[in-house]
Parts: sequence; C-alpha cells; structure tokens
Amino acid sequence: MFFNVLGHFQDNRKKIIILITVGVLIVFFIKAINNYTAKQRFNSSSNNTTAISKSVGVSNDIKIKNTTSKDGITSSNNIEVDEKSIKTADNVIEAFLLYCNNNQVDRAYNLLSDDCKKVLYPTQSDFYNNYYKSKMTGIKDYSYLKYGNDSNTYKLVIKNNTLATGKTSDGEDIVDYITVVFKDDNYKLNIGGFIKKESLNVKKSDAYLTMNVTERVIFMEYEEYTVNIKNTTLVNADICNANDDKGIYLLDKSSNKYYFKNDDYIQNDLLINYKSDKTIKLKFNRKYRKENEDIKSIVFPKINLTNREYYDNTVQYKDSNGNIEYEKKYTSYPNSIIFSIDLV
Repeated sequence: MFFNVLGHFQDNRKKIIILITVGVLIVFFIKAINNYTAKQRFNSSSNNTTAISKSVGVSNDIKIKNTTSKDGITSSNNIEVDEKSIKTADNVIEAFLLYCNNNQVDRAYNLLSDDCKKVLYPTQSDFYNNYYKSKMTGIKDYSYLKYGNDSNTYKLVIKNNTLATGKTSDGEDIVDYITVVFKDDNYKLNIGGFIKKESLNVKKSDAYLTMNVTERVIFMEYEEYTVNIKNTTLVNADICNANDDKGIYLLDKSSNKYYFKNDDYIQNDLLINYKSDKTIKLKFNRKYRKENEDIKSIVFPKINLTNREYYDNTVQYKDSNGNIEYEKKYTSYPNSIIFSIDLV
C-alpha cells in the first residue's frame, strides 16, 4: 500500500507541487488584499477634516457583543465592542471613549498600543492613576479633529456631560492629543500626547567620551532621546550646566536649534563620573508637527571637565621608611570640550 501511494506521488509529483504552490500563492494574495483594504479604510477615515462630536453612545457601525455578569444578568456597565467592527480610526477612538464612559478601565487599556504602554503606562494601574482619573472620571462628551497635516493624530476635547453631571464644561474642557496606529491588522491608540517611539542606535567616540543614542520618543510638546554616555577620562564630566537654557540642542537639516529642557534636571543628573557610564533621557523643546524636518544631530556645545590631582600607579617609588608610594600628578584635560553626534 505504502509503495503504491509513493509510486502515485512520484508519477504525479509535478502536478502536486504545482497545486501546492498555487494554493500558497492564493492564501498570500488574499492576505495582501485584506491588508490593503484595511489600510485604505484607515487612510480614508484618517483624512476626515471635520470635527466629530459625540455624547454617550457610539456610531451604528460599532457592534456591541452581548455580555453578561457572573449571575447571568446583562448590565449596561459590562459592554464589549466586537473587535471585528473596529475598521477605522474613528471606530477605535469611539470604542476607547465608550469603555472610559462605562468605567471599563481594563478594556480601554487594552486598546492602547504596545509602545504607549511601554512609554507611559506599563500597567493598567498606571493608566488608571495617571490618565483615567484626571481625564475620564464620570460621563463625558467629546469631540475630535485631525491635527494639522497629520492624518493619524487627532486633537481630542473632553467635556462634562451636562445631563449626567448637572454641570457645564465652561473652563473645564480637557484636551489630549491621540494618535491612531494600525499594526498587525489591528487599530490601537497612543494617548497622553505620545506620538511615536523610534529606535536609533547611533554611536560615536572621541578621546574623552563614548555616546550611544538608542531611542527617540516623540510627544506633542517635546522630544526625548535616550543616551548612554561613557566617560573614558580620569576626571568627572558635566555634559551641560543645568541652569543654562541654551545648552545642549538638537540641530535639524535647516540648522534650526531646539534646546534642552534644562528645568527638568538637576546638576547631578548631568554628571558622568570618571571611568563610568550613565544612561540619561534628554528632553528637548520641540513641538510636534507632521512637517518637522529630520533631526541631523545632537550637539553638546560645552562639556566641562574637572581637572584634579591623582596618583599614577604606573610610577612608584619607596619613601624614607621603605613604603611604596605612587607619583602624584595633576590631570591636563581641556576645561571643556564640544561633542556632536550625527543621527542621520
């Protein structure tokens, strides 16, 4: 029997291989068509320039699953959106706000992107304490509008629902900037002014320091760069004066400068001890715009080196009592150096 099957396979090997190949191609073709269709829906919904306002409730194209509690009773506070109905940027924004209005923190949290969770809200508790409590407590009305020329970022205005709270929103409107992310066939949100995170891994060394810029995080109001700095000298290095608001800066391709947010740091944050390294998250005053030019480099215009006395253990002698002593020397580094690292 086995040999009959094997003989049949060998006689029809070409046909079988062709059929398998065609089947695989059809599967990939269908997947590609589905991805293209989803992206077209994403671009179409994101290009909407009209402000969308909502009270309690969602659009008709968002489907709600029938959910029940443990005792079998359906509750208006136990709502679950059918994920298959989240097909546009508008859908994911509405689903998020629906969950927030129904105090379903866990489901709202699950609509955040992985990067947003990692950067701002590593746990559901962080999301609740640092976002939900200050912005979403109680029933809210909201409106959102595409931000500038960016098809993925929206300005969200959150207001008290007058009927539910008995209060107007005069002077109490809350503004947030949210970005819709389409990844792995799913729509997710970046909230809290977080736009995106980018890996860089750019490295440079000179006779004094080695720097490695590993990551850039873009927020609505500023940019943050993660930099590992290794001090290879025999003296301490201050990469910037914490009181200098014109210290470290970003330089774009048109030579525009964006300065370091020095108010967020104390001097010890910027000190790299000799023969050691430190990882620092450096913030810069650069407001997000879709049309922003690429950043060309980070410039450290004045890194102060503090010269000092030290003992050279390569030069030794014996004192009058026969004890080994090392020659005392004084470092001769320049008082300050300039360091620039190119990002592009």
